[in-house]
Amino acid sequence: MNRKGILAALLSAVMLFSVRTTSAAIDQGQNKDELIAKVHEYVHSWWQPLLVKGQMDFNISSEWWPKMLEDDGWGVKTVANLAYDMNEYYKRQGLSDLEGIESANNNDRDANRARVQTAVDDLQNKVSFSLSTDGVNCDATSFDLCHRYMTTIGEFIARDTWLPKGGEAHIALVLSPTAKDVSVSINPDGKHFSITAPSSVEVGEWDTKMLNGLKRGGRDVL
Repeated sequence: MNRKGILAALLSAVMLFSVRTTSAAIDQGQNKDELIAKVHEYVHSWWQPLLVKGQMDFNISSEWWPKMLEDDGWGVKTVANLAYDMNEYYKRQGLSDLEGIESANNNDRDANRARVQTAVDDLQNKVSFSLSTDGVNCDATSFDLCHRYMTTIGEFIARDTWLPKGGEAHIALVLSPTAKDVSVSINPDGKHFSITAPSSVEVGEWDTKMLNGLKRGGRDVL
């Protein structure tokens, strides 16, 4: 192949990569939009899907999305429950009560939606959650463990007396195909927590290890 032919082939490859990358990004956005809509259908409120939109991030592959979006699976329910737990976290700190805002004025939720959106925006830097499953096959074991990891994190921030030392709780859950145990790393700012957990095997006392790791970066309040 001559030089002109090589350049043409390279350009074609770059254009194909760009199209595929753009398509993948669009698909992820559409998947999250569908998750938000399904959370709304499940809970019949605005504040929970708005928290999913603004305070949650899902760095998961195309293999994971169909399971997360199943009508009868745990994905939609667990994400909705995590949003509920976030609101409990806000309430116990006296920051806000999104359900209270939305159900005001004789439970006129549609009319109160704008107020809820403003409140959610104001809480943007208080707590967030992200899930990453890079390199993890979406089999029965990994999917079940992910559900239980997320549930444990949500229940902890909702019902414990813990507050992060930095005043904000940005929690990243990373499922790993190579991790042998649960580990928790904390940024020096005391606001960012990264939990790495095995995706293919359930290790002993994983929940205690996870929560003790979070507690290292927090302080108890009455």
